Amino acid sequence: MHCGEIAEQLMRSKAERSSFAARLPVALAYPFRLEGLALWGGASLFGAVVSYVCLGRWLAAAFIIATAFTITRTSADGGTITSLGLADWVTNLVWPLVRFVVAMAPIWLPEVIFDEPLPVWLNLIITVVGLAWAPFSYIGASTDAGLTASLNPLVIGSVMRRVGRDAVIYVVGAVLLLLAAGALSVPAMALASIGVPVLNKFLPLLVVLYPVFVFARSAGLLVEMHPEPFGFYSADALEPLLGAAAPRGVWQEAAVVEAPKRSHAPIELESAYDDPVARFRAALTAKDAAGLAHFKTGPLPEALSLSEGLSAGRLLAAHQHDGAASVFLERAANSRGTSAEQSGAQVIWARFLAERIGRTDLASQWFSHVVKTHPQTPAATFAQRWLEVRPIEAPLSDIERQPRQTPP
Repeated sequence: MHCGEIAEQLMRSKAERSSFAARLPVALAYPFRLEGLALWGGASLFGAVVSYVCLGRWLAAAFIIATAFTITRTSADGGTITSLGLADWVTNLVWPLVRFVVAMAPIWLPEVIFDEPLPVWLNLIITVVGLAWAPFSYIGASTDAGLTASLNPLVIGSVMRRVGRDAVIYVVGAVLLLLAAGALSVPAMALASIGVPVLNKFLPLLVVLYPVFVFARSAGLLVEMHPEPFGFYSADALEPLLGAAAPRGVWQEAAVVEAPKRSHAPIELESAYDDPVARFRAALTAKDAAGLAHFKTGPLPEALSLSEGLSAGRLLAAHQHDGAASVFLERAANSRGTSAEQSGAQVIWARFLAERIGRTDLASQWFSHVVKTHPQTPAATFAQRWLEVRPIEAPLSDIERQPRQTPP
């Protein structure tokens, strides 16, 4: 507030706030939350109803898999299921089923190839490999990653190594949920003997789908905390370190320097004050944001240096004069200077485009320009990190939307 600069928000990965193990209770409770309960009950009811039609079991399986995939993707992105709409998990039934079947090929393919009962030792190997493989190949299928990568043991091994201890916790949790599904099949079979149509299919599905949706939620939480190994860059991978902390203190308006009185000013001072450059520099020295804002519509002083234009833009941005700030920041980004000065001004202009105006597309072009033309500078390091993380699209502000110049 007082220095006239824009502070960089401190961010951290969600994995730094809580461990994957500490978040597993969230997955266990998910089917009982409003959105999870709607999906859980909806998938069970849909499966019960379509079981009476031709190919109903395949249709029910496709619907359940599509719903589980949506839960995983939405959890990985830190969102809620209600933000996607019905089309994401009702209309696209065939493709999720195909991806799931292909991703699980290491489990069912040996039986098809040999077409006879397999030896006990081979069944044991397939079971052990499948228990470690299937949870990660499922993530590859549900997040629309390459199916060839999901079937590549080297890729799966690399992902498990990069995820580290959480990979072991995830696999152990998947095994426990598989055992829970087996245990829940007993009461499910008892419920299937009820003589009420639809209900005798709805209740068993409701019981056995609980561990399925818990697993889907836990898979999404794992990707949310470790997005890079899966090639899934979560839009919500980072969070503010200080949470919802707000600035403290009392806003102090900058003191406005009064213009010299013409009746008492010497001729030289009157001439100097009539000079736009002199007026601009006087306002900048006094940190008079209101005075600098007048230069937005008037002719810009051509003699301004890069550092002066940058300082004016940052001061105006700090005082919420975004329209005027954009004029000076864009001009500074296109001004000549040393490599350090130019790259710094271009990074600040790119950040302004992304964070204040919401034009992340143009910001990405400017950051890429800095990386290519000013390598080995701190600004290029920051730009490269921004391009890798790719922050959330900033909401449109109420400042005027004008076409912005792309990098030279």
